[in-house]
Amino acid sequence: MTKKVTYSSLLKDDPYEYEVGATVNNVHKTRVRFLREHLKYYKYKGTPLNYGLDLIQEEYPNAIVEFDYIKEYDNVVD
Repeated sequence: MTKKVTYSSLLKDDPYEYEVGATVNNVHKTRVRFLREHLKYYKYKGTPLNYGLDLIQEEYPNAIVEFDYIKEYDNVVD
């Protein structure tokens, strides 16, 4: 049986979230948001920055992707 993973359960384990922004083909601005827990879940060995850029490159495989920014959010609610 597969264990169902919910957003709230991921936040309990590791509350940090990232946003990576990039420019595609010098025209289109895009961004991705993901939890740090995703890096562990998919056994990704790189940094959050590289993970975000890899996600964007997967969406635009034949494009030039240029890094714009990275943001880190602490989703701990007091």
